[in-house]
Amino acid sequence: STSSVMAISSSPGSMVIKTDKAAQNAGCICTNKKCRHLSTCFQSINDIRGRYFAMPSIRPEQSLVQQRSRLIKDFKIERTLHHLGIPLEEKERVCSHDNRDQRGQNSLEEKRIKALNQTPSEATRSKMNKVAVKRKYVAYHHYHPQLLKELIVNQGNRNKTIDYIEARLIDDLGLWNNGYTEEDRYTGKIVLKSSAVVNGFVPVPSYKDAKRDYTIISPRYV
Repeated sequence: STSSVMAISSSPGSMVIKTDKAAQNAGCICTNKKCRHLSTCFQSINDIRGRYFAMPSIRPEQSLVQQRSRLIKDFKIERTLHHLGIPLEEKERVCSHDNRDQRGQNSLEEKRIKALNQTPSEATRSKMNKVAVKRKYVAYHHYHPQLLKELIVNQGNRNKTIDYIEARLIDDLGLWNNGYTEEDRYTGKIVLKSSAVVNGFVPVPSYKDAKRDYTIISPRYV
């Protein structure tokens, strides 16, 4: 019907979310070939949904601040895998790996070389960094477009990792029981100015209408 077509065309994802970032040559951990193709389609119209979030890395943290950060990242990993239908047992395969010493930002191999009073060449240093950090990614289009527009565009978090979203924002955007449920709520302590227990959510890849959104947008940008 005409009313249903109007409702779809005015949905949050039916407008281009412009980005000035270059296209990323990455792949999503969901390993769905259609997912990669959809990311390429969004890139072709300079839409931010063609980009990727880096998965958190797996490693033990030492300080209290790092441990609190680790708790919410572990919860984020759990919820991300749940929404993408990936068994938690595959966490090692789909998460980023970072073996650098965060206190000095040096890889363990670089520290070993320094201990031997050797100076690694630039080529060796570059190779070590690649070994120390192995990124895995989730496609932006798995996330609700309203959330992307608010957090990435409006709030300017283009180069930041987003681990926590205030419950108020989820309500304001109409995402409660619309991609976000009680199971996605995080109520532990996180790295904020206050040490109090918080009440919010981790971002989850729960959006299912990205393909529909692109088919609505693409005829306008051929």
